Amino acid sequence: MKTSIKQLITLLLFSATCGMSIGQDNVGIGTNTPAPSAVLELQANNKGMLVPRLTTAQRTAIAAPANSLLVYDTDVECFFYFKTSTGWENLCEGIIGATGPAGPTGATGPAGPAGADGAAGPQGPAGPAGADGAAGPQGPAGPAGADGAAGPQGPAGPAGADGAAGPQGPAGADGAAGAAGPQGPAGPNNVAKYSVLGTTDATVPANATPGPFILMPQMTLTFTPINSSVFMFFTAAGTYTTTAFANHSVWFEVRVNGVSIREWDTQSGTAFNLWDIGVSTPLNVNVGVPNTVEIRWTAQRAGLINTTINNLVTAGTYFNRQLMIIDAP
Repeated sequence: MKTSIKQLITLLLFSATCGMSIGQDNVGIGTNTPAPSAVLELQANNKGMLVPRLTTAQRTAIAAPANSLLVYDTDVECFFYFKTSTGWENLCEGIIGATGPAGPTGATGPAGPAGADGAAGPQGPAGPAGADGAAGPQGPAGPAGADGAAGPQGPAGPAGADGAAGPQGPAGADGAAGAAGPQGPAGPNNVAKYSVLGTTDATVPANATPGPFILMPQMTLTFTPINSSVFMFFTAAGTYTTTAFANHSVWFEVRVNGVSIREWDTQSGTAFNLWDIGVSTPLNVNVGVPNTVEIRWTAQRAGLINTTINNLVTAGTYFNRQLMIIDAP
């Protein structure tokens, strides 16, 4: 638990305008009778104590700071004290309260659909035969037997002429619907897609040599991946100026969580001042926490003559700017 700045100031503020008294083992400033339990007691009603004031660089450069060492950081505008177990502590952050009790358990969700019927079990063995019953009385005489079999067929006569074709009969009724087939397996649950599309024009100054990379507008994606490796696709197209110039280059950089992963470039010659590029590359990411992928760019043109490089989406369907991430194993 941290001490609040209010508590610290209450302990440290004092005045030294009323003199000092030194006892056998304690000191009083502003009082001749320091409290016996205090090694130093200060009293004043119109002055305070001024502790050392350091910048953040000066504070963190103190060699082997003692436990409970106190300074005032002029960059952060707050008191800091040194704690051996954790390092410098900012007293402006206040007191961290105890963790509250766990909330009540949520209501039970609805039951899922019933599963498919299981296969029929094997037929059980036949039971033992019962005992023979008593013989019944003789029945009445049966009817006369059937006529004997017909004699062989005589030879076929000559075929008659084909009759005219009869009209087509009506279509038969549809047969009954067959039983539903079994449910197919569930699809994968470890694939996701994230994408962003540029909707405004973007301009970056052209340099005689590649200048520092700057963030390309709208080309930033923050997502929580479900796989440790994702696949990035990036496309862009644009123009330099309305006049053709030689030795144009557009440079790009992809960063993951602020770390540069890869760079590439595209060029345009003297005949055309249009450019386009499409790249894809795998990226390693951190599973289960937010990750940020961003595209940065710059421009180069020998013999710089006040020109800019654009990535236009309003000029027509040719121009585009899109960043897409496929999160799949």
